[in-house]
Amino acid sequence: MNSFFLSLLQPETRGKKKRIIEKEVVDSTGFRRKWNISINLAKFLGVHPSLRLSRIDVTEALVVYCHKRRPENRPNMRRWSYLNKVNRNLENPKNKRTILPDQRLSSLLKYEQYKKKVESGNQLFSSCNKKKAGQQLTDSSLKYSTIQVLISKHFLKA
Repeated sequence: MNSFFLSLLQPETRGKKKRIIEKEVVDSTGFRRKWNISINLAKFLGVHPSLRLSRIDVTEALVVYCHKRRPENRPNMRRWSYLNKVNRNLENPKNKRTILPDQRLSSLLKYEQYKKKVESGNQLFSSCNKKKAGQQLTDSSLKYSTIQVLISKHFLKA
């Protein structure tokens, strides 16, 4: 917006306009960017395929799906509560950072194919991990960082 027009606005309005513009920019980048999602992911989440979701939204939904139900006060997590009505707990009791996927989650993430690649030595660290990029991956357990890699194919470019 032209600085001349900004000077015509009242000072309190000018600040509010600026914050709104900054928020739009922040929400459209990185993990908060809204993406078209695959039909398989839409079916899994029980949403319409035309709904655009961010990586954060999908991660929150998967966390609710995997964890034992407990009273939730955060509205962003509460909106996905229908995904875990049976009170399933997919956390490994010995190591709560790992998830033991059920058939439905495993088929969404294609976890069995990933696990076979790791065990055969064909899966490498991604280039985003600068220290280990190109090195062979040896741990096939399902962790949250692994979920981020495996759900990436469900976010479609427009």
